[in-house]
Amino acid sequence: MPVSRIRTHRCPDSPATQAFQERARGGKRLLASHPRWKAPRDCPILRAEEIVPPAPPTSPPDHSTAPRPRRWGWIALPLVALLVGGALLCARQPGDIQGGVLVQLGDRLAIEGGAGGHLQDVLVGPGQHVEEGQVLARLVTQGGPVELTAPQAGVVGDVRVSAGDAVRSGELLMWLVVPNALPALVALFPERYRGELAPGMTLRYRIPGIPSTLETTIESVEPPEAARALSQGQPWPGLTAGEAAVLVRAHVPSRTYLIEGRTHVYMDGMMGKAQVPRR
Repeated sequence: MPVSRIRTHRCPDSPATQAFQERARGGKRLLASHPRWKAPRDCPILRAEEIVPPAPPTSPPDHSTAPRPRRWGWIALPLVALLVGGALLCARQPGDIQGGVLVQLGDRLAIEGGAGGHLQDVLVGPGQHVEEGQVLARLVTQGGPVELTAPQAGVVGDVRVSAGDAVRSGELLMWLVVPNALPALVALFPERYRGELAPGMTLRYRIPGIPSTLETTIESVEPPEAARALSQGQPWPGLTAGEAAVLVRAHVPSRTYLIEGRTHVYMDGMMGKAQVPRR
């Protein structure tokens, strides 16, 4: 509510002026024209001005009862970052390296077509025993006739060509099996995993008919040309048609395996799935 205050321009110490100011401070409105008030002789007429006092200052808001921001966001932010980082790491490093495996009775040597040409004659057949240096086939090339011989004694395995066929450079013609050795394992994996495969790593394989997963140790990782001949003509688990592959060699841990307490022997040509755990 506005309060009347009196500003005096002369005689500030006059008793009448002081009395009027006291009454004005008490909240009572009094003007100079009031019939009960008379200005003293020794002081000019006081001018009364109605002055509106300034609004009282607003008190600062009380934050003790105001709702506080939730702090769970600051706790959840590191957890979200951790989950995202783990997802990216899993994307870069998936599980085991997957591929296919082939059982070979004895060590196998690939007999290839060399520079390529026209196959004139094939002199041996599957299961035939041959001696070291024996002629296996005759090939006519641009440079003349060439005889393909056995690098060592063994048994002829799978023969993939016949007389009269055109042979490409490096094409697989047949396998020569070296007897009296543990059945060998040949595994093919996608070429992109070559840098992650090394001798001494664990090789796990599963073959249909054998109820359990077996383990052995990688003995060697072959150069790119070694897998080219083996992957021709048959599909491999874990590989798409025409995909470049890396060849890994190993041996089975034993000549036999058990199924329900009965002993079984490996058969040549058995195929299954292979996997190598990442280190």
